[in-house]
Amino acid sequence: LYDEGLTRFATQKYDSGGTESGIGLDRQAMHLTNVSIQKTSNGYQKNSAEEADGIGSKWSLTALKRQLVAELGEERAAQIWRDIDDLVIKTLIAAEPAFYEAMEVAMPAAVMGESASQCFQ
Repeated sequence: LYDEGLTRFATQKYDSGGTESGIGLDRQAMHLTNVSIQKTSNGYQKNSAEEADGIGSKWSLTALKRQLVAELGEERAAQIWRDIDDLVIKTLIAAEPAFYEAMEVAMPAAVMGESASQCFQ
């Protein structure tokens, strides 16, 4: 995993109740972190200053890690990142057959070890 990146937060706190479906799917700002959705929410806080990292709806990964250490301590924060690494690896392993099958269809030459310059999407 990358050491740096962008984190985005939903502007509404998650709540599993409140609608007929029970999971609030009608409240997009609670489930989706897309800026195009979040920026229309009353709770959206634009962060446009580098020195304000860790404030607003988008943070650097470094700011998130710093916040986790402040709230949970170094040991627990480190364990969370190990758990995230583990989850990503297991997800990729589980998805590998589907990726391979899609590659066979979209890029058969690449699957056969030949040079393939097309973009796989």
